[in-house]
Amino acid sequence: RLDWAKKMGATVTINPKKENVQERITELTNGRGVDIAIDITGRYGGFDLATKMIKIGRGKILIPSYYGQPETVDLGTELMLKSPIIHSTHPAYSRDYLYDMVTGLWATAKGVFPIEDLITHRFKLNEINKAFEVLSTNPSGYIKGIVTMD
Repeated sequence: RLDWAKKMGATVTINPKKENVQERITELTNGRGVDIAIDITGRYGGFDLATKMIKIGRGKILIPSYYGQPETVDLGTELMLKSPIIHSTHPAYSRDYLYDMVTGLWATAKGVFPIEDLITHRFKLNEINKAFEVLSTNPSGYIKGIVTMD
């Protein structure tokens, strides 16, 4: 995934298995924090980390993830001091869903958003159970999988 991020233009990548993400962000931003954090972990720990990495004073946290299991996290201090703006990026959040969908399709067709580079696994409809198994194990190199109606 880090290689994919570099391919897509990331100038800095952080491997959380090798580096302390919060310390590295503090270093990269000279202690200021990021303007926008995107939590795609699907775990409350990722959301907690996002609140710690954003700047003081209305940094944004985008959440395209679904948090499947309830957890307890301590966000009081971060919420009080930083006053983050938290956005769900679910389609229902859109003010003009049709416009956003058409824009997204146009960007994909023009290569602005390289959706094909995101798709690392393809499954036929009769392999849907296998698709869910692969998704749940999150193998190395897995970014997104699709099920086709072939």
